Amino acid sequence: MNSKFLYNKGYKLLSDAVSSSEKSEAVKYLFQSSTLKYPEAIYAFGRLHLDGELVKLDRKVGIQYLKDAESKNVLAATFELALTSYEAATSSNLALEYYRKIKKLAELGYEPAILWINDDLISLSKCYLRGHKLFPSKPKAKALVIQAVNEQLITNIAELEEHILNFDDFTPSFYQAIENLKIELTPYDELVDIADKYFNSPSSYIRDKAFNIYKLAVEKSDSFGLLGMARCYEEGVGCQINDNEANRLYQILADNDEIAEAALKLAVRIDEGIGVSKMSGSSAFYYFCKAASLDNSEAAFRAFEMLESENPPIDEVIDLFYYESYYDEFDISEYERVKLCLLSLSCDEQNAEAHYSFAQAINELLEDTKIANSHYKIAANLGHPSASYEHALNIREQHPKDAHHYLLKAAKGGIQAAFKQIAWNLYKGEVCIEDKDQAEFWFKKSALSGNVHSMYVLGFCYLYHHNTEEYDSAAVLWLKKATEKGSSSACYELGRCYQNGWGVDLNYLKAREHYKKAQDDNPEQVAERLKELEQLVWDFYQEYST
Repeated sequence: MNSKFLYNKGYKLLSDAVSSSEKSEAVKYLFQSSTLKYPEAIYAFGRLHLDGELVKLDRKVGIQYLKDAESKNVLAATFELALTSYEAATSSNLALEYYRKIKKLAELGYEPAILWINDDLISLSKCYLRGHKLFPSKPKAKALVIQAVNEQLITNIAELEEHILNFDDFTPSFYQAIENLKIELTPYDELVDIADKYFNSPSSYIRDKAFNIYKLAVEKSDSFGLLGMARCYEEGVGCQINDNEANRLYQILADNDEIAEAALKLAVRIDEGIGVSKMSGSSAFYYFCKAASLDNSEAAFRAFEMLESENPPIDEVIDLFYYESYYDEFDISEYERVKLCLLSLSCDEQNAEAHYSFAQAINELLEDTKIANSHYKIAANLGHPSASYEHALNIREQHPKDAHHYLLKAAKGGIQAAFKQIAWNLYKGEVCIEDKDQAEFWFKKSALSGNVHSMYVLGFCYLYHHNTEEYDSAAVLWLKKATEKGSSSACYELGRCYQNGWGVDLNYLKAREHYKKAQDDNPEQVAERLKELEQLVWDFYQEYST
């Protein structure tokens, strides 16, 4: 077997080797080839001795092999010898000498030398790992990765992270160095995203890292990095809690950078009296309005609530809403204008109360039922009971079935005014499926809420729809409640109960008494009933007088 064959066999076996015995067999072939003076094999043994994994670690022997290979014009050996000597140089003159040798190889187009000259150590590491232009050396490939990270010669973090998967047993400090590199190489706008993820981590150790990353973003003039620092000072993440500093930063961001979140945070903190001892300037109401003017719907609603409950001075906030020119044509006060602006800005997709309040204000101040109803509808669809009721009233003439749907939502939400209307809809069955049982349920809810007419109707339903003693007795109870509150219709039906003994003992005198109370509103029927009573009394007299 010739030397080249032995080298190729050993090289392939080493590339494919898994077990230590296969690797030993590969080294034997390479050694045999080197003893036959095959240049590439001589170079390979130089590399193996420098690595010390498959043969004895011996730098002196390894360098001698490289020199022998260099004498046989192996470019890889020349490069490795120059590189090894450069790395071991004890003076700047020696280092410069070997640097020039490598540079000369680069000028000749030798790729590994070009990569090294250009500080592309990761690509050079890949050459060693894959055996491209160099004899494969995983230890050297790993060493170059470590060098690249330590000297911060990394331009592509993703490439680095993929490449280091080929190696094991890096130290924790190495991985920490990579994390630091990531931060150094990350654009300032992405730095804040990274810091935000750290800040929201459940791990306090990771959370504390957020502060320095926010700080780095600030050094790159990122306002949102300053916002992150303020949050850290507020919560003590990566630093001590410092309410005064948090407020100072929030105020800078609100006043100078017009960041809505900062204005909202500051408003809440002023409102709660946090860190305000060293603050001067505007009120919580002002900063709620400031955040609102920057399209923060939460702040807008908080400002509206404060406006309604505390009646704060509005002079300092009027100019914040100068762009809302729509209200210029209406004859409304500055207070009302601010109120409408705040409510308009409060109306996000989820704030049902804001839409309802806005609709109420539009009805009251602008008298625009069309716009008002559009907001009633939004609030109703978000589950607001009062808005459901108002929307139902607005559409009941043109869309009675839809109105019933919203009335039912209102009733289920506890709007007492809807109870009786729902009950009548269910009773009549004109705009929904007739359901007398459900009608009675809602009449009872209405009656329990104090509606006199519903008390009467409930008594009527119990009396005429069930025909049982239990329901007759219940009917009398509700009719009595209604008569006590002045219902002439209930008086009439209660008279019938006493006349016929429905739910009470027969009592013609009480029947007459209740009929008389209903006479003004129902004269014809009362007259008939009184005539019947007279006949019944006469018949009773005739029967028991003989």
